[in-house]
Amino acid sequence: MDDWLRIVKLFELELSSRKIATQLELPYKTVWKAVMVIRHAIFCHAEDANKILLSGEIELDKSDFGGHGKGNRREPSGRTGQG
Repeated sequence: MDDWLRIVKLFELELSSRKIATQLELPYKTVWKAVMVIRHAIFCHAEDANKILLSGEIELDKSDFGGHGKGNRREPSGRTGQG
């Protein structure tokens, strides 16, 4: 219970999860989960929570995730793209 109160206080002071974990000598994952619970609780009790959620028209830009970096591209023949 003591750890929760300390985490809430440091969260209130806007410390990062990493800094809270270091200061309280707790595992980072534990602190991160606790901070997420705090954020979720705040969000669920917000008066404008329904307005904050995604609604209406949403535009997404094309993005590529994963795969090889720009310098590692290969042509279908297996040769590199440099001529």
